[in-house]
Amino acid sequence: MAVDNAVSLDQIGHTLAELVAADQTARRLWVSYRRGTFELWLVTESFDGLEPMRRLHGVTAALYEQFSSTPLILHVLNPRDYPQTDPASLIPRGAREIPLRPE
Repeated sequence: MAVDNAVSLDQIGHTLAELVAADQTARRLWVSYRRGTFELWLVTESFDGLEPMRRLHGVTAALYEQFSSTPLILHVLNPRDYPQTDPASLIPRGAREIPLRPE
């Protein structure tokens, strides 16, 4: 998978993992690269309301600060929004899973 010469999937993924590791809403994280853009796929526990979504999207400010010239998108996948399917099934084939916390 070709990626930006200055930034790797692991760098972007591990940076986001560090930013959301303490947030117990975050469950699993993948990163992919498509059409010149890094896509981060964050599966969460099921939640109601906008506050958890705002909080999780708020961490992208730190990503943009660290990787200012790198196009990226954060997809927050709340199981509540996908009642008929496992949100992890929406992750693109070939995306790399990044551990959020030590096992």
